[in-house]
Amino acid sequence: MLTFLGENDSEKIELFPIPRIILVSSQFNKEITTTVLWLNERFGSTEEDGLGMYIMCFEVGVYELGGQRALHFDQIIPISQAEEYQVKARAKELDSAKKQAKSRRARSVSLLETSGTLKQGSKIVVMQGAFKALMNLVPQDREAIFDGGGRFTWISDGQTYDSLNALTRALHEKYGVPMGVIQAPQYWRIESSTLSLAEEANKLTTGD
Repeated sequence: MLTFLGENDSEKIELFPIPRIILVSSQFNKEITTTVLWLNERFGSTEEDGLGMYIMCFEVGVYELGGQRALHFDQIIPISQAEEYQVKARAKELDSAKKQAKSRRARSVSLLETSGTLKQGSKIVVMQGAFKALMNLVPQDREAIFDGGGRFTWISDGQTYDSLNALTRALHEKYGVPMGVIQAPQYWRIESSTLSLAEEANKLTTGD
C-alpha cells in the first residue's frame, strides 16, 4: 500500500473519510443498480466540496482472443457521459436547499421583529433539548439579546452577530462541534415563550 501511494511513512498518509466504492460483477440485478443510483443521487459528492458517497459499478466479461483470454470492463454506473451532469445537478440541488434554508431563517426573525413579537432588548434562550451534541451548555452560552435589524449579542462573549445563524455557528465552534445545515430559529425561543422562534413566525403566517 505504501509503495502504491508513493510514501515510506504511514503517518504521512491522510485517508479520505468517506471511502470510494467500486462494485465489480459479471452482471448486476435491478435491486443493486437502483440502490446505487439512489445513494449517489441522495448522498453523492459535488464539485464544490468533493465530499460525499461515490459508488461505481463495472460489469466484467471474459473473451477469447487468439487463444488468449481478455477481461473487458464496462462502467454502467455512473454512465461516463452523464457523470459530470449528475455532479453538477447535485451541487445545484444542495445550493438551492442552502439558499432556501437561509431565506427561511432570515424571514422568521424579520417577521417577528416587524410584528413586535421580537423587540430590541428581548432575551432569547436555547430550547430545552436542542443541540443534543451540546448538552452541557453553561447558562451564559444559552442566552442572547436581540439588538434589532436581525442582530444578536451573545451573553457568553458580549459580541454582536449579524444573524441568528452566525450566533448559532459561534456557539458550535466554541464547543468544537460541527454545526451542519440547520434552521437556527427552530432551536431558540424568546425567554418568556415556550415556542421556538420558527413556531412563533409560523403562527404569524398562518394566523393561528
